[in-house]
Amino acid sequence: MPHIVLISSSVRTGRKSHRVVLYLKKYLEEHQLATTEIVDLKEYDFPVFHERYSRLEEHTAPMQEFREKILKADGVLIVTPEYNGGYPAGLKNVVDLLYDEWHRKPVAISTASNGAFGGTQVITSLQFSLWKMRAWTVPA
Repeated sequence: MPHIVLISSSVRTGRKSHRVVLYLKKYLEEHQLATTEIVDLKEYDFPVFHERYSRLEEHTAPMQEFREKILKADGVLIVTPEYNGGYPAGLKNVVDLLYDEWHRKPVAISTASNGAFGGTQVITSLQFSLWKMRAWTVPA
């Protein structure tokens, strides 16, 4: 059975997208589609991005743990809100932290937004960043 890491990318108080993560985890497990684990960026509290993981002289324990979870995952499902057409800085931070680890990694994107576009604009910006790192993004 594949193992899917679900990234909960909002760190805001009262975040709505985390409920989507919990729903997707429950759905995947109840239907025996995959084993799952949630990577909640609110719990990690990463420092602001300064350099890629591979170029850092020292790695924090949370950085190492995050990297290992991404490497071991058969796929990643990112749930993100849409902030003014883009994705949260914390998500950009961890996407850029890794590089080779995203290569050929299947990645799906789910959005949660009550804005006029329902989160559709965030998909293109996040997908473009992941494409640049050679991730295999799910087209639909």
